[in-house]
Amino acid sequence: MHVILEYIAIGLILIFILLLTTQYISLIVTPLAETEAERITDYTESLMDFIITYAGDPPDWGSKFTQPNQFGLYDQNSTGEPYTLNVDKIARIANGSINGIEYKNPLYVDWQYTAEKLGIKESHGFKIEIKPSAAIDVEILERNINLDIPQKIKITAKSFLGTPMPGANITLYYFIITSLSGDPFEYELFSLSNITRINGECIIDFGDNLTSLTNQIAFVIVIRTDYFGSTAVEIYSENFEYATVIDGKIIANCTEIEDDKVAQIVPQVSKTVKNLFFVNATEESAINEYTVYKLDFVEPYSYLISFIGYDDSGNQKFFIALRPPPVDYGYETIPRAAVACSTKTVYIEGYSYYIRLCLWRFAQP
Repeated sequence: MHVILEYIAIGLILIFILLLTTQYISLIVTPLAETEAERITDYTESLMDFIITYAGDPPDWGSKFTQPNQFGLYDQNSTGEPYTLNVDKIARIANGSINGIEYKNPLYVDWQYTAEKLGIKESHGFKIEIKPSAAIDVEILERNINLDIPQKIKITAKSFLGTPMPGANITLYYFIITSLSGDPFEYELFSLSNITRINGECIIDFGDNLTSLTNQIAFVIVIRTDYFGSTAVEIYSENFEYATVIDGKIIANCTEIEDDKVAQIVPQVSKTVKNLFFVNATEESAINEYTVYKLDFVEPYSYLISFIGYDDSGNQKFFIALRPPPVDYGYETIPRAAVACSTKTVYIEGYSYYIRLCLWRFAQP
């Protein structure tokens, strides 16, 4: 009997020791895990602040045709406004596809080069996203039968978090090239507005505007969203190619621009003021298969630049360039765990954007 009691006592003591050991280990491991999570979060915030408040080296590297010595997106021309990014630098890191359309950037700064300059290439993975502060979904409810272009359009506005934006003021600028004759060419520019309902949706109908038109060569719709003091811009178009605009220069895969005339849409100005401006473009140089055209002038707040160009065979193409284009920069996918993300609201050329930096540490061997 005494032997049995001794075994029971020894067993209880062993269980007690195991429980104490497990609890002691958890007291050590849990703070270590929390410390690592806090460390990567703090580092992400620090790196984000560096990227959006530092202009880089040289400070005007965005307008150069060379690689930067150090990466930074802050606008060197800013008069001190916080979180103001440079449009040319943003244009240098956009590549791959924009809104589902293939986009090849001849002056692209490779993200692995940037990771090396930031000192994280061997230790961390990263991804930078820069997109308008309003996420716009376009649904074509009705097309014009004669012109075969959108006529009745439903717009859904959401924040970058995916929540509806009720009460947003949506203005659509409908730019339609109707003929290549004239100086520079014949076009129409219509603008209509509406307010989103509680679900973030509104419908805009251009039926009355399009009835007088008999032909269209190309079109683009610029969508401006005003929401509690912030302004975001998006586009919708069909059958076009993207071009790059950097430092007042167009870089496009075409050998000629129609009539040396380029249209700039400026959705930031009042609807009572002309929203469309034309400038000359003079051929300047070449970058591989791309031609560089110098613009006479870039209108302040011009979001979209469009023109008709031709390739070597004389085929006509409709080009558009965004200032700035949306950015998806870094690793293609983000791992599900051990990732820290930082999101900030920034301003580019007077428009509101959000920038999101995600950072994760590579597994140590």
